[in-house]
Amino acid sequence: MRRFLALLPALPACWTLDLPPVDTSSIPFDPEVGAPEGWVVQSFPMSLTCPDGAPSRLVVVYPEAAAEDRERVKLPVALIFHSGAFDYVLSPDPEDPTSGTSFRQTQGDQKRVTSRWALEHAYATLGLYPNYASEELHAGTLAAALATKGIAMALPTNCWGDWWHNRQSAEQNNFSGDYFLRDGRTAAEFAWLHLTDAFPAANALEIPFGVDTDRLYLIGLGSGSRAVSELLSLRATVDGAPGPFLYRPASVVLDSPADDLRPFYDNDSAYYDAIQTGLFRIFPGGRDTLNRGSLAAVPAGNLPPRIGLLFANGAAAVPADSNAAMLRHLDTLGRDDVWTYRTPGNFYVLSNANVQLAKAVADFVVDGLDAVPDSLITDVDP
Repeated sequence: MRRFLALLPALPACWTLDLPPVDTSSIPFDPEVGAPEGWVVQSFPMSLTCPDGAPSRLVVVYPEAAAEDRERVKLPVALIFHSGAFDYVLSPDPEDPTSGTSFRQTQGDQKRVTSRWALEHAYATLGLYPNYASEELHAGTLAAALATKGIAMALPTNCWGDWWHNRQSAEQNNFSGDYFLRDGRTAAEFAWLHLTDAFPAANALEIPFGVDTDRLYLIGLGSGSRAVSELLSLRATVDGAPGPFLYRPASVVLDSPADDLRPFYDNDSAYYDAIQTGLFRIFPGGRDTLNRGSLAAVPAGNLPPRIGLLFANGAAAVPADSNAAMLRHLDTLGRDDVWTYRTPGNFYVLSNANVQLAKAVADFVVDGLDAVPDSLITDVDP
């Protein structure tokens, strides 16, 4: 089945249908919401191993004609970090650490520390696979809007459930709690490097189209917003001192971020207690380390010229004050090129099931605030 049942409606998270596996070969990009003709989707294994032993993958979306002259035709690219990257096994077995019940399963969702879930969720983000995330809606509107704008896409898969924060030996998770090493931030960094360099040097992944490295855009959906701010935070080290910033995109959009994770520690309920347990696995230093990698902590010198922030007031997955520090940071800098949009709804990830908002995101990353309709600009207090 080439389309992976792409025309099925979003199904309840508690259903566990035996669906066909994702076809990782080159297939047409044809979500139900529509897309330009001649675009294809393909995925490649990255040199990163998921907790279940399978490789993480990089999914790319591009016009097939661009592959015919990849040296001359250079495409703008949106690097999209998918949502839902948080999970942990409640009582892991050292011999088989992903085999037990996970936090997400206790919420009626799928386990999210497997290579299959991560790949299926990336294709669900593109509107090419049923979406099982109970708190999110995905119809592929964002990818369709980007393709219509002529923007290719790359989506690394996060099979570690670590809010895109961990990298072995740099920001390492609590191994004694998980019995495996998480690598979400590594996947985010590797995806950028695959697009911009012959990487890895010994066995480079050959992207099938040319990339305009001056027009790289970062888009984070839900927890994927943290991947964006993690990349913006990273600097080279020169003679033991902080050097130049490593990743400088042309623009970024954070759709439904939870930028400051500390409020998850400030709520007293069984649900938040369970989240705290998982956060301690990811951030072994506890509450005081949760702001590392947030946009609120990114120095002004590496904030891109265009920043878009989309929020839903009623999204239960995001504590009410989790973005206050980020908004204060931007307000203090006096930025006049920040797009903010807030809706009173309770959906989490706004632009991937809303055609108008998806188009605004695609226009904004290229053309800035002047391209966004006034009806989609909301003043948001810090």
